[in-house]
Amino acid sequence: MRRNTFLVLVLLTLALGLMAPPGSAQPRRPTQLSLTPENFTITSGGSLTFTAILLSDGKPLAGKTITFSATLGTVDPPMGVTDTNGKVSFVYTAPQTQARIHVNVTATFPGDPLYESSTTVASGIVEPAPSPPTLPLISLIGASFAVPETLKGDVSSYRSSIPSDIVKTLPTGLPSEAFLLATNESLYLVFAEQSDKGLAEVEGWLLPTHIQLAGLNIAVVVAKQVIFVKEGSPTVLSDILANPEAYKFKLVKVDAYRRQISV
Repeated sequence: MRRNTFLVLVLLTLALGLMAPPGSAQPRRPTQLSLTPENFTITSGGSLTFTAILLSDGKPLAGKTITFSATLGTVDPPMGVTDTNGKVSFVYTAPQTQARIHVNVTATFPGDPLYESSTTVASGIVEPAPSPPTLPLISLIGASFAVPETLKGDVSSYRSSIPSDIVKTLPTGLPSEAFLLATNESLYLVFAEQSDKGLAEVEGWLLPTHIQLAGLNIAVVVAKQVIFVKEGSPTVLSDILANPEAYKFKLVKVDAYRRQISV
């Protein structure tokens, strides 16, 4: 009775071996997954294209699904299928950040019945975006007067030639009006919402580029605020004569009497 049981077990084992699917006893082949670039530096909010390559024994594997992920930021698409060269690409977009941060971008082949899984990681740094340049804010007081007709074409050409990155730094748009302002130190071209002649108090942003007008190199200001002074400060002629420099660019009101004697 025992011999019969032993023979039955041996025959059952042989039968199961013959019924097993072909190749099931073969081990899965190892795979090698790489990611290019392996190390990277990217600006906040910037994008970078990565390429994953899947090989087995040095030969490319086509038609295999690779998944992508990142510790910070986004990947597009989140998965892809390798081509005949074993390659598949995706785009990584860095997060918006005000500080320097470290990120990992990962590509993964989950494996299948014939090939083992594999994973690769690219290491990178996300740098904060550079701060936009700032323009110096200045305050001026001087005599304002209109741009001569012969020079208006030069002013228009200069206005259209101002680089867009400079215009973008202005909190307000570039005004359409312009006038000249003479101060104690220099002469300025002022872009403002309005222009007038007389005494003007100007607060505005000094542009890094100058304009050439009638052979003069003139600084340019975009006005934040302009006040045209219409009413002069009361004074007497003796004060002006005693200290003329103090009244060089000052609007004053002088009371005077005229005596007329008929002969």
